[in-house]
Amino acid sequence: MIRRLAVGVPLTVLLSVTAWLALSPVSSAPGDTVADRVFGQGGSFNSALCNPGGTSATSLCFSSGVAVDSVGNVFVADAFNNRVLEYDTPLTTDTIADRVFGQGGSFTTGGCNDVGTDVSNGLCTPLGIAVDGAGNLYVADKDNSRVLEYDTPLTTDTVPDRVFGQADSFTSSTCNLGGISASSLCTPSGVGVDAAGNLYVVDPLPNSRVLEYDTPLTTDTVADRVLGQPNFTTGTCNTAGLGSPPTANTLCTPAGVDIDNGGNVYVADASNNRVLEYDVPLTTDSAADRVFGQGGSFNSDSCNVGASGLCAPQATAVDATANLYIVDVNSRVLEYDTPLTTDLVADRVLGQPDFNGGGCNQDSASPTASSLCYPIGATVDGSGNLYVADTSNNRVLEYDVPLAVATPTPTAPAPNIHDAGVSRVGAPTSVRLRPGVPDSNNRVTVVARNNGDHADSIGVYLAFLPPGGSGNEGGCSPAAVQNLGALTLLPGDRLTVSTAPSWQCANPASVHGATWTLKAIADVHGDDFASCSTLQQVFSGQCSAALADDDNGTASNTLIRARPKVVALNP
Repeated sequence: MIRRLAVGVPLTVLLSVTAWLALSPVSSAPGDTVADRVFGQGGSFNSALCNPGGTSATSLCFSSGVAVDSVGNVFVADAFNNRVLEYDTPLTTDTIADRVFGQGGSFTTGGCNDVGTDVSNGLCTPLGIAVDGAGNLYVADKDNSRVLEYDTPLTTDTVPDRVFGQADSFTSSTCNLGGISASSLCTPSGVGVDAAGNLYVVDPLPNSRVLEYDTPLTTDTVADRVLGQPNFTTGTCNTAGLGSPPTANTLCTPAGVDIDNGGNVYVADASNNRVLEYDVPLTTDSAADRVFGQGGSFNSDSCNVGASGLCAPQATAVDATANLYIVDVNSRVLEYDTPLTTDLVADRVLGQPDFNGGGCNQDSASPTASSLCYPIGATVDGSGNLYVADTSNNRVLEYDVPLAVATPTPTAPAPNIHDAGVSRVGAPTSVRLRPGVPDSNNRVTVVARNNGDHADSIGVYLAFLPPGGSGNEGGCSPAAVQNLGALTLLPGDRLTVSTAPSWQCANPASVHGATWTLKAIADVHGDDFASCSTLQQVFSGQCSAALADDDNGTASNTLIRARPKVVALNP
């Protein structure tokens, strides 16, 4: 019987040996959908006040965007306080802001453009924010119809150094100054910066486009590319206007943007109820290559819940291993495990008890650490910690590595591998799963023994095939099955085995330092492989009958033939 992951719960895989296993306690902190820190509410997960106790360094009001720099400093767009707050490494210090942008250095004021006294240094309803690799800050200053850039503000000052959308004027705030063009903006809502320093700006109303600027800190503030429109001088929803069907080339009131490490761009196309993904558009074209939320169709725009649906998505965030987060109006954040190599169906949901929920704070009067209320921003730091701008709760939530699982340290005897006539070599003591998928849901499949044979033990074996693809490279026998003990595992996690198992290979050099491919996960005894002459037969299913007929004759085990997944074996 195949046991699949419950929604919102990190995957646990138990790999057993022939003896019973003892596991050390596992922390519950990482790997769940419960927030670990809260900004803006004095540390309370049950408060949702705008500026509790008054405008201060600890308050927020309509938190709209969040960004994290390379060393863990956090920036929050505090829209209704018309400011951006910066927190020095809050995961190791506190949730009290250390710097403020847009209010002349004051933590206790919150007027638009610093109550009109200094438009050049002020902000008016800032929404999206981004930080590049050098620590430069970009702010989408919505009601000033501009984007401001601050050169390394943590080492200089909180005065902007560049302005986009206003012909280089810090005192202008006109929507589409001089007409819609490559130099204009109107109510920008999102910003993103790629690894090379190229800037993307979401220009939603009425322009329905995303503009891209080639390394603007070394060139100019004129856009070089446009997504969602055929040229720089048009700006209509879906090209033909509101109500017209979308295509792979159109946008309608986009809200957010993010870029992965490969240069692929993700746009939250809010009024089309979808997220579009563009494969490296700086070297290809401006047509989207994938669509989330519409069942793969570029021509539909329905608002839906579920793991495949979206409704008015507001933001996107991509982590270092290309896992995608989408914030939508259903008061939730959806997470997709490496969707560019798997599918467009969400694997986890935060903010709701399941994929079909959509109420503010799960239809409760008060928020909790597990709920959200109409969030519109998100980001992921370099360690995989997730930050969500929980807008209508006037807070930002931080989740410690929600995709990770605390790895227990197993205690296991040497495995009983059935074979003879070949030498045994020491196996690697750790395995790191690189991004990739062993099944269509990007999860390691759990196959449980329920046939009465070792009934109280779940036995899952990882079968690794050496480079080349046939069964016996390097003299590895068909029984080269790694019994790793017990572990908790997700793509990207590192497994440490306290007692190193052994590989059966006549040529040790073929094992150490090599990259092997995870070909199958099966609930079988090592003995079951004896009836197969090569591992290739096992992987192709030629031995499936022998595998299904277990020691006691009950056919209840299943061989899972998964797509290959590259793993690095570290001696």
